[in-house]
Amino acid sequence: MGSFNVKCFVSGQVIAEYEKCRVAVILQNSTFRSAKLLFRGGESEMYGIRHAGSGIDCHWEAMTALLSATYSDCSTFKFDGTPENQAILAEFFNEMFRQAATTLADERAPRFDFRALVAEHAPKLHALLAAQKHFFESIEPEQLDFEEAFALWDELEDAIVEERVFVANGSQVIRPLKLAAMHEVSYQRLVALAESTSNHSGLSFTRDHYFTRAFEVLKEELATIEDDLKRFSRKDLFRERLRVGMESGHAHPVSWVFRRRFEAAVDAVVEDGKPVQHFLEVCKTPVEMLYALRGLTILGVPYAPITFAGQDYDNVTGKRYADFVAGTAQEICADREARY
Repeated sequence: MGSFNVKCFVSGQVIAEYEKCRVAVILQNSTFRSAKLLFRGGESEMYGIRHAGSGIDCHWEAMTALLSATYSDCSTFKFDGTPENQAILAEFFNEMFRQAATTLADERAPRFDFRALVAEHAPKLHALLAAQKHFFESIEPEQLDFEEAFALWDELEDAIVEERVFVANGSQVIRPLKLAAMHEVSYQRLVALAESTSNHSGLSFTRDHYFTRAFEVLKEELATIEDDLKRFSRKDLFRERLRVGMESGHAHPVSWVFRRRFEAAVDAVVEDGKPVQHFLEVCKTPVEMLYALRGLTILGVPYAPITFAGQDYDNVTGKRYADFVAGTAQEICADREARY
């Protein structure tokens, strides 16, 4: 069997075997209302494929933050054993246990039942998830055993590749689940792009500058507040700073899963007198994820499922695409300049 590389959904460059990359689990979006259809004498309902005309999540929304991984082959990935991946997968499996549909077997493919897969391949995780009594309960990241998590992921990944996984979105509409992948180089360049920009008031988004100013403002707001509840509310508004100029939904996959880390790091700075650098060190990886998503937002690149690049190990596909985009942009800009 030959090797099959994949394309980075951000840059169009090839992700080859053994190369570092980032992976997000994505769920197809839907319109908020279904359309009633008549076709060949029968009546049915169908949802459209997007909930907005633009934005990184207009067609596909991220169910996870960006997982660090190495590309294996045939659209499969090996995740790094990092605390961040542990937190992301714990939240994702928690959500899948509640929202994944069961796909019945047919003549070509077996049944897909996520709860049964958890019971078979991750019994410790199954015990934790099955014991939950409330919809919004979630397990702690450290409760997720990596050996179980990776065994479960291998089974789930195969089912995703075979188009067998469907999940209810926020409107309880069943949609297909896929994977989106970006090359590690694309990820780092997105972070750098986001840091090179400023907000509408001229405030630089460079991490040191942006968060130093954000904490200065927060400390000024808290200076005259002694009531614990009011102080908590003020610190909770710091989530707006974590959006780094994005819509809340775009930042949500990161800000939600790392909410406790962010809260503890903010408290360490404003209550315990730790320097801003402490926040930036403790939250380095989640902050980088936020900046990468801001970079996506700046470029207006939406999430998209993996597409194959065949046995392209020389990035021929990527180089052709880069040349095409650069040449097209140059020609369009020259033409527009001449007209205006």
